[in-house]
Amino acid sequence: MKLNKLNAALIAGLTFSAFAANAATLRLGHNTHPDGPTGQYFEMFAQAVAEKSDGDIRVRIFPNSQLGTQREMLEQVTNGLLDMTKVDSSMLENIEPKYKALNYPYVFESTEKMHEVVSGELGQELLESTEKRGFIGLGYIMMTPRGYYSPKPINGPEDLKGMKLRVQESNTMIRLVENIGGIPTPTPYGEVFSALQQGMVDGVEGAGPSLYTARHGEIAKYFFEDNHVQMANVIAISNRAWNRLSEDQQAIVREAAVDAMNYSYTTGWDMEMALQQKAVDQMGVTIVQPTEEQRQQMIQSIQPMYQDLEKNEPEVYEFLNQIKLAQQ
Repeated sequence: MKLNKLNAALIAGLTFSAFAANAATLRLGHNTHPDGPTGQYFEMFAQAVAEKSDGDIRVRIFPNSQLGTQREMLEQVTNGLLDMTKVDSSMLENIEPKYKALNYPYVFESTEKMHEVVSGELGQELLESTEKRGFIGLGYIMMTPRGYYSPKPINGPEDLKGMKLRVQESNTMIRLVENIGGIPTPTPYGEVFSALQQGMVDGVEGAGPSLYTARHGEIAKYFFEDNHVQMANVIAISNRAWNRLSEDQQAIVREAAVDAMNYSYTTGWDMEMALQQKAVDQMGVTIVQPTEEQRQQMIQSIQPMYQDLEKNEPEVYEFLNQIKLAQQ
């Protein structure tokens, strides 16, 4: 399967190379459904690019992991085989450690504060930090806050102890689950449904809309919405694709990416929360929100993560503190 997806990426590149000789064509792959909120962001992005460039730039979208998993598509972008993709900030921390600042629990005071930070100088610094690795970020797609969902009732932190919890391929998420007493089980997003179905995991560290969009709510009926972290997807473009664009074209693509980010923060946010509510109304999912005492208990449990970060990665710790200061 991995070989077939790599071949698909290469074939896609050959198919559109002739077109790109006359007009800029950007091939964008992502791992979500085209009708979901993230898929809609990219459709809007592609349309904005076409309109702003008067048709001189075309974005060709390959949704639903047609070109590989998220990790595989990022590797293709890094190597210049694929022009663009979206990648979770949790995966990016394995490439640029400063991205951990977006993934650490309880960093942001609110969604509004996070949007202010990533829209400013610190957010731009992060986007440009991966240029030496073969790609840069153009903007962020804001995601809804995360929690834990499971077929088993979760009414507080004590219920998470000993649970095998699916996490993203992120050291930060692994440490988080370890510190709250769970057993982290890294699993690709596309395999989560079967992992829940087969009992390979007891629950999932994830966002509420996935209960509906990925049908996880058919199995996981309890969502503990503690909002421990709100991640962002990054719109990534390969250096090779970026450098073949003129300065005017680069400005158009960057502007369209910012439009998509703002859309995800406003209209997209409402879409995401409506999908989460569908999981409640149509799938019978029960949402539990922690009490203030439970929230403080969970914040206290992850303090060793911050202590280790200060000791072992002082540059990242300082960047995280800059983010906290920027919210004051």
